Amino acid sequence: MKKNLLVLLLLFFTLAVSAQSDISKYRTIEIQKENSFNLTTLSSRSYIPIHIPENTNEWFIAFTCSRDDEAISPIGLVAQITSKIDKSGLSSSFANSLSTPKGTASLDVYVTDRDNMLAFMNGSDNYRYFPDVSRKNLTNGIIPVEGHGYTGDYYILLYNESYVTSVNTTLSVVGIVPDASVAAKYDKAIMYGNLGWKQYQNGNLDGAIENSKKALAIDSTLCWVNANMGLYSLIKGNQTIATDFYVDALTLHSLQPETAYEMIEQEIKDIDEALIKFPNLIGSKEIKELMALELQKY
Repeated sequence: MKKNLLVLLLLFFTLAVSAQSDISKYRTIEIQKENSFNLTTLSSRSYIPIHIPENTNEWFIAFTCSRDDEAISPIGLVAQITSKIDKSGLSSSFANSLSTPKGTASLDVYVTDRDNMLAFMNGSDNYRYFPDVSRKNLTNGIIPVEGHGYTGDYYILLYNESYVTSVNTTLSVVGIVPDASVAAKYDKAIMYGNLGWKQYQNGNLDGAIENSKKALAIDSTLCWVNANMGLYSLIKGNQTIATDFYVDALTLHSLQPETAYEMIEQEIKDIDEALIKFPNLIGSKEIKELMALELQKY
């Protein structure tokens, strides 16, 4: 993929990052270890202090409630989130894929600041909480919280409003933060991919292939490097291999529809420019036709 202008170069650096899979770029942190609390009719209020690191992308409060005479079921929130990050990365529906054991009693769960926590624990009903991340009268559930909106020190308030039933609750708070070590690997992959393209522009096709392979060995989801490898393979006369790389690139583009049109359009231009220097690229016509069909989807 050609990056001959500084603005275009920066654009494709951005697109390259956004087009990557989110898989394994994040890790979990246990903000509040899974623990059990008992709220009786006489001691109906409790609180849990939590600290949310500034780099938290999202965090989750998970809880399930049972009557005092029943066993408390574990939630396993850390394991749930870790396994789902590894499989699917982050998405808008991520929270919906998490689950908690069914509850048999109910509590109010509020998120608030220190002053309102003190008012709450002093028995006052004149306290405030953040309604978008708080829940009333729930037996079990997951409360997702956007990390960029809520970082720093907070307090989770637990309130048993029942005058006749004591309640046990299991509660866990888990955050998702960027994995700096993995992010560094992606940066390395991007550098190898761009070095490969520069070598191609300078006529060093073997070097371009070598460094592009290094990029894909680190991150096989770099769509533009797959497309570049398709182009290099066309020039080498390996039509079947070229087709495989372009199909992979187009498949990866479909995962990022907001940038797919511009990326595919640029990759078609790259083939056209290569045809000026290498007019007999076997298979280039069919690949361009396939890419043109894909463009119609966006």
